[in-house]
Amino acid sequence: MEGMFTSDCLSVTADGRSIGYEGIMVNRMEIGADDYITLGPGESVETRVNLLDGYPLNSEGLYQIFFKGSYGNLP
Repeated sequence: MEGMFTSDCLSVTADGRSIGYEGIMVNRMEIGADDYITLGPGESVETRVNLLDGYPLNSEGLYQIFFKGSYGNLP
């Protein structure tokens, strides 16, 4: 869990207008078994990111933010 944006993984709109990703883009090497976290039944993992690190949310308005459904090679 990196705790930072490394790609455009969110769909962000402000008052119906799309807000583009402005954060860093990372090219990764091939993912190996050590790059995954195994969770048992009932376990969870969470992390926090600052939306301002990836998206210019600099005006008042109604924002809608959705996860695009995948992150790297993860579903």
